[in-house]
Amino acid sequence: MAVRVSDNQALYCEAAVAESMPFAVGVWFRVKTITSNHPLFWTGDKDDANIWCDLEARGGQTGDPVRLVQKWGAANYRDAESDAYSAQTWHHVVAAWASTTSRLIWLDGVDTEDTTESVELAGYNRTALGALLDASPNFEDWQELAEAAVWHRVPEPWEIQALAGGWSPLFFLDGLKHYYPLGGRFGQNYRDIIGGYDLADWGDPVDWVADPPGIVYPDDPLVGQYRVNGGPFRLAAAGFIS
Repeated sequence: MAVRVSDNQALYCEAAVAESMPFAVGVWFRVKTITSNHPLFWTGDKDDANIWCDLEARGGQTGDPVRLVQKWGAANYRDAESDAYSAQTWHHVVAAWASTTSRLIWLDGVDTEDTTESVELAGYNRTALGALLDASPNFEDWQELAEAAVWHRVPEPWEIQALAGGWSPLFFLDGLKHYYPLGGRFGQNYRDIIGGYDLADWGDPVDWVADPPGIVYPDDPLVGQYRVNGGPFRLAAAGFIS
């Protein structure tokens, strides 16, 4: 399964999945049309419309790129843009905030840009998938999402290519701090099976999609403990996560 996030919907948690650099986000996405903009991942200050990081599929922009943007105060940096994506097709994107002066983006395993504007990362207190949830929330037409993950490092190029080829983030546990399967082997839930920052519905509940991207999971992902029935947990992997 995967999730479909439509107008006036989002998945969110009242916490920042990253509070310092470097960090990277990977997610599978599919959109209905290529005529509007589709928020994929957002983290920032829920009380301030000018402090956030955002990853969007920009169908409303010339060239139809996936765009990584970081905003701090009055500045609005279009930090990195991919090549064009297509509608009705599953794509994989990785966006990396490598440092205050380096942001990178890969679409379907292909890197496209690095930028050097200096922007800080501070004051974040909310994370969302499928919408921009700052002080003035912004929703768009539907986008379908699967296998969202956050690393507190920049994955290696070969790792990014493997992710785009359908490998689960569980193959790359080094630095993996948050992982939202949004279906797949782990069922219909919004759990963060690594870091415990579970998501909740914003607005109407999201819909489930029966034809997600094909994902390969480890036969035994070095799991020491799974979350069961919503209780406290941490997915412990020998040698990787304490």
